[in-house]
Amino acid sequence: MQVTHKNTALAKTPARKPATSPTAGSQPNQSLIDGLACLEALAVADEAVGCRDLGRRLGIHHVRANRLLKSLAEAGFAEQDSQRRYRPGPGFHVLAVLAMHGSGLIRRALPHLQQLARDTGATVALGMLWRAQVCYLFHGDANTPSAEALGRTRLIAAEDSSIGHVLLAAQPDPARAAALAEVPATRQRALNLALKAVKRDGYACLEHASGNGPHHSIAVTVGSPIFAGIAATGVNLDRPLAPIVARLIATAAAISQEHA
Repeated sequence: MQVTHKNTALAKTPARKPATSPTAGSQPNQSLIDGLACLEALAVADEAVGCRDLGRRLGIHHVRANRLLKSLAEAGFAEQDSQRRYRPGPGFHVLAVLAMHGSGLIRRALPHLQQLARDTGATVALGMLWRAQVCYLFHGDANTPSAEALGRTRLIAAEDSSIGHVLLAAQPDPARAAALAEVPATRQRALNLALKAVKRDGYACLEHASGNGPHHSIAVTVGSPIFAGIAATGVNLDRPLAPIVARLIATAAAISQEHA
């Protein structure tokens, strides 16, 4: 399956209103769900946005979007610029730092990811699945400074990511079906076939097209239960895959053990 590996800038395309989880209670708090959706939309936007624009992205009335944004601003999680458009506020940035520090995942995983990059000479990634997209918490090679490797890419469509493939394949059927529903219909059949291969092999192998020519990435899951995936990009497929897959699995086990 050949894909184009590129960033998905949600700031320039309509954001999807999050669907209620199949395991959610019978009476979810829709205001909370919509408020979090607003916060997410602000996070991925390339620039400040107005309430009408945000309402269109989320599929909600602009009056409701305005009310939610004002509430977020009151709480410090959003702020307005000189043109009265909204962007993430100080509370949002503080929450992001506290969340990263509190989980400890990056702090524990970083040495293992850097060692993997040095040992393989590949670009290494650690990512998590968010609906039908992948967020890379780390993406860099042995020469990439840590500050640049952390959160350096935007959300990537899961079908275009080897990490997305292994995490989608590991999803329970209802969650996977919900994620696949967001994939263009013309690509769903090919993606389903690819996910079956992932389940059979225990890893994902994807070919990406780029300005520097095609390259390959291989990914495995991290954790039990699974919470992330790691990948090595730029792998030479003329060589046996078993050694790099084994190295990825060993790194995933080390990260999982420290994060337990």
